[in-house]
Amino acid sequence: MHVQLRVFLLIVYALKTIFINQYRDKVMKVFSVIAVFAGIVIMGSLTTAHLMGQINLMEMSWVWLTFFVGANLFQMGFTGFCPATKFLYAIGIKDKQAGCKM
Repeated sequence: MHVQLRVFLLIVYALKTIFINQYRDKVMKVFSVIAVFAGIVIMGSLTTAHLMGQINLMEMSWVWLTFFVGANLFQMGFTGFCPATKFLYAIGIKDKQAGCKM
């Protein structure tokens, strides 16, 4: 079986475990599920690229910014806290229906 397919199946299994088994009684908003899924896909793709030898995560590069964004999306889906929202509010951009908590 190809490595990419194994990683995809692992991600699907992780999502099933996280969202169906652990949160069966709690309802997550679609926005939160999308944020968690996007974070998993971003971090998973970077990890797969590293394991396949396409990028080197052991060296400091701009790829780490992408990894940080994925990790932030993942945690935002569970906690609702988003540093980007604080920054946007600080520069004067307001949204009445923000998906993130301040």
